[in-house]
Amino acid sequence: MSKLKVINLFGAPGHGKSSVRSGLFWLMKSRHMSVEEVSEYAKYLVLTGRTWQLKEEQLYLFSKQHHKQLIIERSGYEYAATDSPLQLCAFYAPPGYYRGFGELVDEAHERFENINFFLSRDLDAQGAGFEDRGRVHDRDASLRVETEMREYLARKRVPYVDIAVDMTTPWRILAHLTGSADVPDFETAGLKGLVFELPACPGEAPAKLERAGARTWAIRSEGDCLGKDGEWHGELLPSNRSDAFLALTRFDSVEEARAAWARYTARR
Repeated sequence: MSKLKVINLFGAPGHGKSSVRSGLFWLMKSRHMSVEEVSEYAKYLVLTGRTWQLKEEQLYLFSKQHHKQLIIERSGYEYAATDSPLQLCAFYAPPGYYRGFGELVDEAHERFENINFFLSRDLDAQGAGFEDRGRVHDRDASLRVETEMREYLARKRVPYVDIAVDMTTPWRILAHLTGSADVPDFETAGLKGLVFELPACPGEAPAKLERAGARTWAIRSEGDCLGKDGEWHGELLPSNRSDAFLALTRFDSVEEARAAWARYTARR
């Protein structure tokens, strides 16, 4: 029996994991791929008023999530998409929980072939909302959880692809899985650019990562945009942007743009 390929969607509460899971599941099914979805059992506990189990019975939650993945694997599916990765059971377990629980989660996690994504969303962006219903974390707590979750995954040496959440996210995840996917042009249908604050660079004006088209991103600050050469270039009017200018100053993904910003700040 082949190992099940588990698409693990990590991310803080309210950042779109369940929505992306549903969209990805639909997209993969529409391509006739062998996939099933593993929903978040913790959401069921919250909706039924059993939030005490989130702290006191992470072992129970873990067994529920693991059982779902195991059944999908035994049924012969190639993929499972989940918004509740097994590692989150150990992450959310309270201090002093069973000493061997973390090791058990690690062993069960490694039993599958894991493909990990960390979903991020700028809650301060214009039009960004936060759904309080069906969760125990408010907006501020969610922001803290994101930082703590990244630190936890770093300690565990769990690799992941950082990916921003918007209407194209399922297609971009599929592109990582298959090597190609036609990302729809939602821009012409009214999807406006998303904006992400970038880590500050000492002594310089704040910079933002912005959607700059249906499939590209730009790093902008005070009317300039950062090029792939690590230099700032004056942003041009759309009618004056040549192909060479766009190739220099536009990035194909959030991941590529963030890596360029990291290289830039490292030199400062």
